[in-house]
Amino acid sequence: LFEDDDSGVAGMAISGSGLLYITKPSLGAIKVINADGSLLKTFAIDGSPWSVSIDVLGRAFVTDFNNSTIAVLDDMGTKIQTLSFGNDVAPSDVFVAGDGAVYVPYLSSFGGYIGVLKAAATTIGATQVGDPITGGELGAQAGPVILGDYIIQVATKANSATGVPTTTIGIYDHNGTSTTVEAPGEAFGTLQIGANGVAYQTVTYVDRTTASHQSGVLAVTTGGVRTFTGLFSGAPVGSVVFGGDGTAYQVLYSQDLETGDYTTSVIAIGIGGVSTYPIDGMPGSPVAGTVNAVVAPDGTVYLTTTTGLDFGVPVDPMTTVSVLGATGAVSHTTAGFAGGGVSVAPDGSVFQSIGFTEVDVVTGLDSYKSAVAALTEVGLQLLPDLVTGLPIGSLSFNPDGRAFQTVVTFDLDLQPDTVTASTGVATLTPTGLGYAVDPVAGIPKGADGSWIPITVGADGTVYQTISDAADSSGPSTTVLVIRPNGSITPFTFGGQPVGSATIGADYVGYQTTYDQNANVTRIAVIGQHSDDVHEFEGTPTNGS
Repeated sequence: LFEDDDSGVAGMAISGSGLLYITKPSLGAIKVINADGSLLKTFAIDGSPWSVSIDVLGRAFVTDFNNSTIAVLDDMGTKIQTLSFGNDVAPSDVFVAGDGAVYVPYLSSFGGYIGVLKAAATTIGATQVGDPITGGELGAQAGPVILGDYIIQVATKANSATGVPTTTIGIYDHNGTSTTVEAPGEAFGTLQIGANGVAYQTVTYVDRTTASHQSGVLAVTTGGVRTFTGLFSGAPVGSVVFGGDGTAYQVLYSQDLETGDYTTSVIAIGIGGVSTYPIDGMPGSPVAGTVNAVVAPDGTVYLTTTTGLDFGVPVDPMTTVSVLGATGAVSHTTAGFAGGGVSVAPDGSVFQSIGFTEVDVVTGLDSYKSAVAALTEVGLQLLPDLVTGLPIGSLSFNPDGRAFQTVVTFDLDLQPDTVTASTGVATLTPTGLGYAVDPVAGIPKGADGSWIPITVGADGTVYQTISDAADSSGPSTTVLVIRPNGSITPFTFGGQPVGSATIGADYVGYQTTYDQNANVTRIAVIGQHSDDVHEFEGTPTNGS
C-alpha cells in the first residue's frame, strides 16, 4: 500500500463501512485506507499506537503498549478520551464486542488480565478487572475469543520441576467477574466453541519418563462448569471437531518405536460423557502427513487412516474410512494408502484419494498410481480409472461439483542417478481419474517444505501452486489456473511459494513467494488474463 514506507505496521482493523485502519507505531500515526487501497486520511496521535478496534459508532480504540494507555478517537481522528492503566500495566490488544463492550487484554507484574470497559453511546465508564490469568514461560495462547457476553482467554505456564505445564482457561463477563479452570498440559491448536456454547481446548505434553505424548481435552461452559477428559496416550491431530449431534471429537495418534506401527485414538465428548476408542493405523497419509477428522455438511464425521506401513513407508497398505460416533466407529476399508482425508461433494457424496506403489521391473525403483474410492452403501469402492503419479492431499471440489486432485510424477534416471518431479492436476470422472492438466516441472511444496494443496475460488476457478527449485535461473513458482470454462493458464514468477494461492473477494488470486538469495518477497496478482507481480525487500511473516 505504501511504497518507500518501511516504518512497519502493528495492528489492523476494518470498520463497518469497509475502511481499513492500520497503526504505525514508529510514526505515531494511524492511517485509514479506502477499499481500493488509496489513503483516505492519517491520524497523528501521541505515543506508539499498537492494536486498534472499531466500534459500531466508528470510534477507534487504540492501545499504546509502551505508555499504558488507550486512546479513543472519533471518525475524524479527534481524541475523545485517554484511558490510563498505570505504570505497571501494558495493554497488548483491544476488542470491541457487538454490544459495545470493550475488552483489553493486558500484562502486569502479577500476570495477564482482561480489562472490561463499559462503552455507552457517548461515554466510557470505569475499568473493571477480573481475576488474573497467570502466565509463565509459555504465556498466552493467541488472542481472546468473544462468545456472546463473554470473552475467553487461554494461557499456559511451565513447570520446570515436573515438566508438566498447566493450561488455564479464563472466562470474563461484562461485569468484570471471572472464572478460571485448569488442566495439565500445554494448550494445543485453537480454542473451539461448540454450538452449545461450550469451549473446548486440547492440551498435551511429553512424559519425561516414557517420552510419549499425553493428551486430553478441557471443556468449560460460560458458567464455569468444567469437564476434563483426563489424559490419554498419543499426540493430537488438529483441534476438536464437532458432529451434527454436538459430540466433540479429538483425534490422537501414537507410534510403536519398536514395530513402527501406528495407532489412532478418538476422544468423544457427548451428552453421555466421555468415551475413547482405538482405530488401527495413522490418521491421514504417509505422504501428505496426518489429517484430522472431516465434518460433512450434514454433520457426519469421517476419519481416514492408513495401515500396512513400515515406519511410515507403505509396504502392504490399506486405507480405512471410519464414520465416528459418540461410543465407536463404523469402518470401511480398501487397498492402497490414503492421499489425504475424505472429500465431500456438494451433493453429499464421499470420496477418498488413494495411492498405489508399483515396483519397476527394470530399475527396481518405486513408481506410483493415483486412484479414487467412493464411499457407498456397500463400503469403500475403488473406481477403475487410475493416473500415473502420487496423490497429494484430498480431492478438491468446486461449486459445480467438479473435483480435482494434485498428482506428482517422478522421472527416474539412474545415470547419473537423479530424480526429477513434475506436478499435474487430475479430475474426477464417473469411472475414476483423468488428467485435466499435464504435469509441469516442479513439486507442490512451499519454502517451508510443507505440501501445497489445490485452492478453489468461489467462482469455481482452481489454483495449483508448484515450486521448481531446479530452474537454471533460480527458484521459480508456477501457478496453474483452471477456469470454469475449461481454459488452463500457467503463471510463472521468481521465488519459492509461501503457502497456497489466496482468493480475494473479487475472484482474483494472490500468490506469495520468497527469494532467499535476494531476500525479496513477491506477491503475484493473478487476474483473468494476466498477472501483476509486486516486489518487497524482506521476509514474509504470515504464511501467504
